Amino acid sequence: MTLLARRDFLQQAAATIIGFPFLDAIGQAAEPAAKPDLLALARQRMKQETKPGMVVVIPPKPEDSEMLANQLSQLLGGHDASCALWPTRNSDGQIVLLGQGDFSAQMLFCQAVFVCLPADEVRQAFPDAPVDAALVLLDLEGKTVTSLPAQAELFGKEFTARAGELLHGKNGERLAATVRAQREALGAAQAAEFDRALKDLEADNFAVRQAATEKLEALAPRATALLATAHRQRPPLDLARRLDQLFVLVYKAAPSDQASARLPFGVAWNKRSGGCVDNIFAKCGLSSTPPPARQFLRFLAETKQ
Repeated sequence: MTLLARRDFLQQAAATIIGFPFLDAIGQAAEPAAKPDLLALARQRMKQETKPGMVVVIPPKPEDSEMLANQLSQLLGGHDASCALWPTRNSDGQIVLLGQGDFSAQMLFCQAVFVCLPADEVRQAFPDAPVDAALVLLDLEGKTVTSLPAQAELFGKEFTARAGELLHGKNGERLAATVRAQREALGAAQAAEFDRALKDLEADNFAVRQAATEKLEALAPRATALLATAHRQRPPLDLARRLDQLFVLVYKAAPSDQASARLPFGVAWNKRSGGCVDNIFAKCGLSSTPPPARQFLRFLAETKQ
């Protein structure tokens, strides 16, 4: 935070404490920024890309929400995310930096539209969801399908398996339904183009493979269920790598309504200088002078304390 920004923040905080409205640069009462309707934004993209939704429930306790933010940052691929709050250690006690994130999890972030909402907003928007729900699956119309309760490692090492089964169905039935919906949304012509390009992705001729890759890149954001189905069929290694690269491109490409990678609605990266919780460990990289900036995940929606 710059000195100017810090000064403005402190002025606003002080004005709030003493009971006066914060004044803008010309002395007029500043209007509070309108809180975005995150669920509406998520549903809009679900419709645009023909994808189900996933609601991540932000716990009401600050320490629990901070832990969730740290776990999500490790899945999404923040810079040195394990230094954010609670550094992750392996069996030898060494800190594990997960700056690149979890690719299997990122594939799921491509296949559904994720949105992070406080628990009270989730209960209001989805009264049929269980009170202990931590992850709520929405159908293509934005209605509750099922959920997962808050359990250890749900957003940790078990995320891909448990969230993947939630999204795809135990026997792949939900994935198959999404495939049908995406094919219908693409239309017969583009769906046929996708099938031809997927087949050409295994061609011996480089030019044919390159043309197929470019076609799939253009269709991929609206055909992630089709890509996931091809990936689940355990293709040859070369084809699997090309499919992986398509998911990487979808994940890293900024959608039209976001300025950066395909993050869930309701989160943003916050850069800070220094401040590693466990900075006695040199692997956190914060021992240099001045310490480099790090990225920390924060929730945009305020939770009621």
